Amino acid sequence: MYRKTIAPYAIGTPYGESLRYFGYIPSGLLLAFFAFFGYKKFPKSNLIKIGFYGLGIFYGFATTIVGIFPCDKGCNKEFINPSVSQLIHTLTGLLTYIFVPLSIIAIGIGLRQLKTHLQLSKIAIFCGLNSILFIGFFLSNSFPQYTGLFQRIIEGTFIIWIITCSFFIKNNNVITTN
Repeated sequence: MYRKTIAPYAIGTPYGESLRYFGYIPSGLLLAFFAFFGYKKFPKSNLIKIGFYGLGIFYGFATTIVGIFPCDKGCNKEFINPSVSQLIHTLTGLLTYIFVPLSIIAIGIGLRQLKTHLQLSKIAIFCGLNSILFIGFFLSNSFPQYTGLFQRIIEGTFIIWIITCSFFIKNNNVITTN
C-alpha cells in the first residue's frame, strides 16, 4: 500500500516551523555562502565557477525558499487545490533537482583538468550521476513506496559532495594554478 510521505517541515507538522526557521532557512543561506566563496579556493575555471554558482543558487537559495514556502500537509503530489506555497515549493524543488546535479558534474569536469584534483573530480562526477539516477526514480513515481527514500538519497548525495568538498578545501589551502 502506498503511504504518503510527509516532509518534516510541511504545513501543519509538529515542530515544522522550528525546523524551517532554525534549520532549513539558515542552512540554505550557509550553503549559498559556502558555494559563492568556496569556488575561490580552486584554480580559475569557468566550469568550476558556474558549478559553484549553480550550487549556491539552486541548492543554497533553493533550500531557503523551500523553508519559507513549505509543502502542503502530505506534500499534495496530486496537486488537488494546492496552495501558493506548495506551487513555489514544488517548482523550486524541480529546479533544484535539475540544476544541482549538473552543477556538481560541471565542478567535477572543471577539476578533472587538474592533476592534483582528480580524486575530488571523480567524487563530484559520481555524486552528480548518482543523484541524476535517483532523481529519475523519484520523478518517474515508478516506486511510490520508496519516494521518501529516493528523496533522502538525493539530498544525502548533495550533502556528501558538499562535505567532501569542504574537507578538501580545509585540508588543501594551496590553490594550484593552470
